[in-house]
Amino acid sequence: EISCTIDIRFPVTCTTDQIRELVTPYLEDAQGTTDLESLEKPLFYPVDSPLVQSLYQAYVEVTGDTSQQPAVIGGGTYAKSIPGIIAFGCEWMNTDNHIHDANEKLEIEELKLQVEIYLQAVKNLLEIR
Repeated sequence: EISCTIDIRFPVTCTTDQIRELVTPYLEDAQGTTDLESLEKPLFYPVDSPLVQSLYQAYVEVTGDTSQQPAVIGGGTYAKSIPGIIAFGCEWMNTDNHIHDANEKLEIEELKLQVEIYLQAVKNLLEIR
């Protein structure tokens, strides 16, 4: 028996059944079969959803910056483990923090600003309950 885990990121326009149909012919042959135990649905909220807008407003209220628009992306995030939540964080434009890399870092002033944004985000989220 050979066992492995394959991490496939796929667009929200595809269903898990479509992905299963696409990969099975490449994983099965006369010598063996596959047992796809689970396929997680992609995590996605549209930019105009109350959740995304509430978080974006927290950013705008604290920074005053309306030139940046929210970046709504999927990904393998902890947020998939709890229904109704999304990952939310700051990545500052023109700042190389080496995110998810060796020597990842964050300037103290940026961290303080992020804390202010998170506090405002919690207040905003309480209003949409």
